[in-house]
Amino acid sequence: MRQAGAYPRQAHLGIPRVIFARAGLGIPMVMFATCAQYRLMSYNSRHPTWQQPFPFFYGLPEEQADEVYLGLKRLFSRDFYKDMMALAMPSRALPAALSFAAGTFMGGSISAASLGLGITMLVSAYCAAAVFNNISDIEGDKLNNPSSPLASGRYGLGFAWGLMAFFIAASLAIGYLVSPAMALLGVFYAFMGVIYSKFTKGFWPLSYATLITTHLLVPIAVGYSLAAGHADAKLLVIVGFIFVTEFFSFSIKDYKDVEGDKKMGMSTMPISLGPQTASKLTSFGLILPAFSIWVPLSEFRLSYLFLILYFAAWLIRASIAKRLVRDQSPGAAAEMVKKYRIILLLQMCAWCLAWV
Repeated sequence: MRQAGAYPRQAHLGIPRVIFARAGLGIPMVMFATCAQYRLMSYNSRHPTWQQPFPFFYGLPEEQADEVYLGLKRLFSRDFYKDMMALAMPSRALPAALSFAAGTFMGGSISAASLGLGITMLVSAYCAAAVFNNISDIEGDKLNNPSSPLASGRYGLGFAWGLMAFFIAASLAIGYLVSPAMALLGVFYAFMGVIYSKFTKGFWPLSYATLITTHLLVPIAVGYSLAAGHADAKLLVIVGFIFVTEFFSFSIKDYKDVEGDKKMGMSTMPISLGPQTASKLTSFGLILPAFSIWVPLSEFRLSYLFLILYFAAWLIRASIAKRLVRDQSPGAAAEMVKKYRIILLLQMCAWCLAWV
């Protein structure tokens, strides 16, 4: 057992820097949003027929004032935030965030501030990669998802590129608060997203390997190395186990987009092998943990919480495998993808609690 103080020295944020990061940036943004929203509501109530210039911008012609008003009103609308969630997809970064947390718990311990900032950095970097993926898939989305923000034309490519640059800058700044290595991780994470979107979609094994690496393996490895100060056999066993058990399972996401992916010339396992044959391989990957879980159990002393959560995840995996063999339709596949995301969250929570 390690003695007190035996953990490697972590980047110390200090109270002033934390106050600046939270209050110095958060309070002005909240104040601006509140004031702007109040002024917009006031303008609506006092000028319902739009007969006078926008009061927040005195001196502007009426047409320009109305354009500014409409832009700000759209900025604070519910539809705008829905579109931003569809573009950046931050909820899909949760497995990566939990993987980073699991890695830190495996390796030892880090400060709560470093853990929180590391997770925020990963989410920002994932959002940058997600925006780039939406830019790359805009033609395919016109067939697979015509209501998406870019495919429908609600937002232009210039806006998407700017949003991507914002998330990259945010991940760099947040990562640097932890350590320069974390800032570089943010760049690497976004870069891997570019590699996936532009260079791996023509060869499905490389595409799945890239996804597993960026979503699960790299966050675990960085969290472990940050907490333990080094990489060792323990990390290699866990990373290898996750890679093997998830490689074929990741193909579950491709069954709902077969027709659109064919027209885009992409290579996925359902396209290359055919949906029927591919579904058998995907099902094999889904049930594989039941036969390979003995590997980490024989190497480490894992908690009962880990066994309970992992067994619950495996039951869902088995139900998806059974249904996939019978039905590969886009509607059924979309439902199975949602369940698979729940599986990843359960499994990463299990690894977080494995060392309790």
